Amino acid sequence: MEIPIIVRDRQLSKETVDKWRSVWTSICEMCYNNKNIQEEIIVTPGDIQIDEELILNADEIQHTQFFAFRYCLNEEDILLDTVWKEYSRIAGPDNLYKIPEFKRLHVPAYLYYTIGVNSWFRECFPNCKVTFWQI
Repeated sequence: MEIPIIVRDRQLSKETVDKWRSVWTSICEMCYNNKNIQEEIIVTPGDIQIDEELILNADEIQHTQFFAFRYCLNEEDILLDTVWKEYSRIAGPDNLYKIPEFKRLHVPAYLYYTIGVNSWFRECFPNCKVTFWQI
């Protein structure tokens, strides 16, 4: 899946937020509801548009640099931690499935990594290798 960064007035667009949330939701659906089991999820960077500036075919490094800058006011909306906490709050922290079929995830570290997410991920997806976009 390719995801662009689209920003207006320091806010990530609905398109960008919805696409990232769909990635994280698909992961949470696997471990909380045992649904839509996948073997891998590979996210690739799309264009970057900040207000009127457009960078076509932006690469992983450009996207990673953007996320590191923490420019957007609604950045929390696209973090795995945010979606995971929503699922955990509803389902409870102990209602988890182990999904050994999920083998690979490739995403930006800035959107994936927190200590809690890392522990939860290892427990639910014991065979998954998480790789990150270039820095």
